[in-house]
Amino acid sequence: MKNKILKITGLSLLVLISFALATPFLFQGKILRHVKVRLNKDLKAHVNFSGLDISWFRHFPHMAIGLNDLTVTGTGEFSNDTLVAAKQLDLSFSLLSTLFKDSIHIYSISLEEPRIQAIILKNGHSNWNISKTETQPNENKTVFAKPLSYDLDRYAIHDGYLSFSDEAAHRSALIEHMNQEGKGDFSEEHFILKTKTTADAVSFDNGGALPWLTRAKAIMNIAFQVDNRTHTFAFQDGELAFNDLSLHTDGFFQWINDSSYNMDLRFDLPSKDFKHILSVLPALYENDFSTIKTSGSANLTGLIKGRYDNKHRPAYHVYLDIKNGFFQYADLPKPVQHINLFIHIDNPDGLADHTTINIPKGHMELANDTLDFHMLLKGTGAEPQIDAAARGKIDFAKVSQWCKLTPGTRLKGALIGDAYVEENGMPNEKHSHEPLRAGGNIDLSNFSFASAAHPGGLSLDELLVSIHPDNVMINELKGEWQTTHFTADGAFKNLFADLLKNKPVEGSIHLNADELSLNDWMGIHTDTSAMVAASGTTHPFLVPGNINLTVIADAGKVHYDNLDLQNLSGTLRISDETVQLENIKAETLEGSLVINGSYSSKNSASRPDIHFSYDAKNLDVQKAFFAFNTMQKIMPVGKFISGKLSAQMTMIGKLGANMAPDLSTLSGEGNLVLTDGEMKDFGPFDKLATSLDIAQLRDLSIKNIQTNFSYKGTKVIVSPFTINVDNLDMEIGGSHGFDQTLNYGIHLKVPKTALGNKGIEWVKNEVSQAAGKGIPVQLGNDVHMNVVMSGTINSPVVQTDMNDMIDNAAIDLKQSVNDFVQAKLDSAKRQFQTPKPSLKPINLTVHHAGNNKSKYKSRKGPQLAHEHALKTKGKRKTAKNAKKYDS
Repeated sequence: MKNKILKITGLSLLVLISFALATPFLFQGKILRHVKVRLNKDLKAHVNFSGLDISWFRHFPHMAIGLNDLTVTGTGEFSNDTLVAAKQLDLSFSLLSTLFKDSIHIYSISLEEPRIQAIILKNGHSNWNISKTETQPNENKTVFAKPLSYDLDRYAIHDGYLSFSDEAAHRSALIEHMNQEGKGDFSEEHFILKTKTTADAVSFDNGGALPWLTRAKAIMNIAFQVDNRTHTFAFQDGELAFNDLSLHTDGFFQWINDSSYNMDLRFDLPSKDFKHILSVLPALYENDFSTIKTSGSANLTGLIKGRYDNKHRPAYHVYLDIKNGFFQYADLPKPVQHINLFIHIDNPDGLADHTTINIPKGHMELANDTLDFHMLLKGTGAEPQIDAAARGKIDFAKVSQWCKLTPGTRLKGALIGDAYVEENGMPNEKHSHEPLRAGGNIDLSNFSFASAAHPGGLSLDELLVSIHPDNVMINELKGEWQTTHFTADGAFKNLFADLLKNKPVEGSIHLNADELSLNDWMGIHTDTSAMVAASGTTHPFLVPGNINLTVIADAGKVHYDNLDLQNLSGTLRISDETVQLENIKAETLEGSLVINGSYSSKNSASRPDIHFSYDAKNLDVQKAFFAFNTMQKIMPVGKFISGKLSAQMTMIGKLGANMAPDLSTLSGEGNLVLTDGEMKDFGPFDKLATSLDIAQLRDLSIKNIQTNFSYKGTKVIVSPFTINVDNLDMEIGGSHGFDQTLNYGIHLKVPKTALGNKGIEWVKNEVSQAAGKGIPVQLGNDVHMNVVMSGTINSPVVQTDMNDMIDNAAIDLKQSVNDFVQAKLDSAKRQFQTPKPSLKPINLTVHHAGNNKSKYKSRKGPQLAHEHALKTKGKRKTAKNAKKYDS
C-alpha cells in the first residue's frame, strides 16, 4: 500500500512538473500573437525579432519571455534609421493575466546588449517618438490586443551602447558599455527608485571647439524619490563620477512630455584635490594616471535650472578655480607646474546671447615653455563684447618630457604665438560702436606629427598667420600629408566679428597639391567588403554650416576610388552645409572630364543629397566602365565595348552607406556618342548571331553611335539609335534595369549573302509559311526582320520574325490585284462608246499566318520599345492573326 501511494504521489508530481515545463510551449503561439499585436498596436515602427525564448524558471514565479535579436526601425523620415537593436528583450509577466485576464501584467524588463541610436532632426522631430497616441483608422480590433499593466519592480540594461545626436543644436553624446539597474515599485504613486549606472566611455560634444567629455569612465548611483502623478524624480546626496572626478549632486528632474522637461540640478566637488580635475583629460588619464604626482587645489560648483523644450533652455552656472596646480609622471623628467586658472561661466535664463564666459587669468608652465592667456566674452548676439589675448611658446619636441604619448607617436616643431582681440559691442558716449581691435602673429615651423594609426603623418614646414582687425591672413602654408605635398594661402574676412555674432565665417583659400589620394584622405577603401568588415559603415562627410569658404584648387594628380585624374583644377564653394563644385576640370581615362554640381548634408546628415552634371570627351570606354560604378548600372554594355566615348549626363539622388549612391534614388538624363568602337562577347548579340548564323554580329565594328537616355528608379530608357556595319543595319531602342534585365526592340536589315545556313533555313521557312497562306514573298538583296531582346545580359532571350516583309508582301499583292481589276475596268470602258454603269468594287481579303509576329512592328520596333519603356505600367499591343484589305 505504501509503495502504491508513493508511486501515485511521484506520478502526480511528474505530471505537474511536466505540465509546468510544457505550459509555456503549449501557449507559445498565443503568446507570440499577443506580443506582435501589442507591438503593432502601440508603436509607429517596424519591430522584428528572430524568435521567442520562453522560460518558467528564469523569473519564477513569473513567466519569462525573451524576444531574440530585436530590432526597432523607424518609419517615414526615419525609415533608414534603427532606433534599437538588441540581442534580447527579456520580460517577466503573469501567464494567468495574459491568458485569462483583461490586461498583461509586466513585472521586469531587461535589455541585453542594446545599441540605441537617438536622433533629433533639424526640424525637431525625434526618432524615439514612436508611440501611437490615438487610435488608427484601420487598427485591428482583435481580442488579443490587451492593455499592459506595469507592476514593474525592476529594469536593467546590460552592455548597452547609446548614441545621441541633435542636428539642430549640433550636440552629440556617446555612451559605450553601459550597465544600468533600477529597482522600485513602479505601481505606486510615490516610491523610491534605486539606480546604479556604469559606463566605460562617455563622450559629450556641445558643438563647441572642444568636446566637454571624451571617453570618460562614468558611475552614477542615485536613489530617486519618484512622484508618478507629476512624473518628477527628486534626489539628494547622489553620486556622479567621471574618471576620478567625483561630484556630489542633488535636485530634481521632471518629465513633461517627449520634448519638454523641467529640472533643477546642482553639483559640487567634495574633494579639493587638483588630481581629480586632472583626470577628465583623456590624454593624461589613459596613460599611467595612477603614477602621476600632483599638488594644488581645485574647486568646482555648478547648477542647471529651468525648462528644456523647443523654445527654452535652462539657465546654468559653472565655477572652476585651480590654484598652483602641479603634475609630473614619476618616470618623466619635466613637470607641468604653476597652473592657475579661474573659469566662470554664467547664463541666467538659457538664452545664448546672455552667456558670459570669464577667464581673468590663465597661466601654466610646460617644462621650459610658458603659456599665458585671458578672455572675457559677453553674449553672441548683435552687441557682443570680447577681450582676449594669448601669448606663449610650445616646443613640441619636448612634449614627451612632461606628457606620456601613445606608443608610436612622434612630435616635433615649434609654435610661437602672440595675439589679441578686443570688441566692445556697447555704444560709446557718442552713440557709436568702438571698432574691433585685433593683432598678432602665429608661427608654426618644422612641425611634424605621426602615430601608429597615421604612420605617414602630417608635416608642416611653415605656417604663418597674421591677425588684423578686418581679416586673418594665411600668409604661407607648406606641408605634406598622406604623401601629398601642398601649399596654400588665403584670408578670412571679419573672422572675430563673425564668430562673436555667430555668423558664418567667410574666407577664401588657394590650394595647390602635387599628388592627392582622396582614398587615403577620406578613408575610402576600394575593397568595399573589407572596409565594411573592418569598420562597419563609412559615415558621410558632414559639411559645416557655419562657414562660407571658397577653395580654388589645383592638383597635378588625384586618385579617387578607381579613378585617376591629372591636371585637376576648379572651385569649391562651401556654405549652408553644401559644397558647390564649379567647373572642375581634369584629364582622365585618355580623355577629359568637366564636373559641376553639389553635395549637401543640409537635409540629412546620414543620406546627403547629390546633384551633378558631367561633360566627358573621348574617354576610353573600358576604363570608364570599371572606374565609375554608376556607369556599370547605367551602361552595362560598356563592359563589352572598346573605343572612345563622349557623353553629357546629369545625376540627382542621395548617397547611402559607405558614401555610395543609393541607386533607388538616382535619376537623370544624358546623351552619348561612341566613336571608333568595337563590341565583343556581348551575350544577346552572340545569341542572335548563333540563331541566324550571322557572323558579323559576333564582333561588331561600330562608330559614330549617337543616342539619348534617361534613368529613374533603377530603370534606364534608351532612345532609338542606328548601327551600320558592312551593309548590315540595325535600329535599336528600349530599356534595361540596373539589375541588367533587358527589354529592347531591334529592326535588322541583313544582306542575304551575310546569312549562314541556319539563317537561310529560317528565312525559307518564314517565306514558305507565308506562301502557304497565299502571300508570295519576293526576297531582294536584303532581308528585313524584327528582334525582341529580353531576359538579362548574362541570360538573354532573343525572338525573331519577318512579319514586316510578310505584311509588305500582302500589301503589294493587294495592290497588284487592285491594279489588275482597275486595268480590266478601264479596258471595258474603252470598248463602249456610251457610258456604262461602273462595276461594283471587289473586296479582296489576303490571309497570312501571324502566330510568331513580333511585339514591335516594322521599323517602328525600336521606337515602340522606347515608348513601351516610357509607359512602364502599360501593356504591349500584339498583332492580330489576320488583316483584311479592300480592293
